[in-house]
Amino acid sequence: MKKTPCVATGHNEVVFFTNTSTNHVVHKFYDREASHGYVTRLSASGNLLAIGYSSGTIIVIDLDTSTMIQDEENESRMVFNTVHKFSFHRSGVSTILFDQQNTQLFSGGLDTSIIIYDLVSDSASFKLLGHKEEIVKLSVFKMHTDKQDQTVLVSCSKDGFVKLWDLVQQYCLFTFSDPSLSRIADFVLVPSLRLVVLANCSQQEANQHLHVYEIVRTSLGQLEFKAHSLLKKESTAKPMELSY
Repeated sequence: MKKTPCVATGHNEVVFFTNTSTNHVVHKFYDREASHGYVTRLSASGNLLAIGYSSGTIIVIDLDTSTMIQDEENESRMVFNTVHKFSFHRSGVSTILFDQQNTQLFSGGLDTSIIIYDLVSDSASFKLLGHKEEIVKLSVFKMHTDKQDQTVLVSCSKDGFVKLWDLVQQYCLFTFSDPSLSRIADFVLVPSLRLVVLANCSQQEANQHLHVYEIVRTSLGQLEFKAHSLLKKESTAKPMELSY
């Protein structure tokens, strides 16, 4: 695929690729088998783009190996190379995340489940259950120990809980909740500092600040959250999305 600076956006069941220089739509992606669901989430990593649908399907396309062809009307159009297709969520996909090596994919859904996929073997590896409402966001980091590095998945849900998962043993290491955080809108992870910043979408203005917690290891070797700081917002609007 020609290296054109584009922004990918979902519109119903179609993904539009808009040239950021000209503001023109230059490509469209549409999958007939997933057309019964609309696009709910996009996640890009390197040359890969993952598309989540309201049907629970996830499609991963390789932008580098997609090719331009001339159709019957002698017009150019892009043929996208679909490299993976998964349908394991029972309802809409709410979040998608690639690992740094692009060998694993993580997804959370409206069905409250978290699914981990092996992109090398093109299969679903395992499912994590424990949340009671829609998965809001996922993030991965390595926790350094004296013996070895531990890969930890962080998940938050609209149920108000944040969970830490051991991706090797496939179980929940720690569950965090704070009565003042009635409904978590989003979170962001600062891996180098082991900090988690939570955005609360409470109706109460006093609780709409950003709550910062440090992930620490106890004397027994267990992980937990320790209150770090409170980032006060100037605006009274509810925080919707965080990025770092």
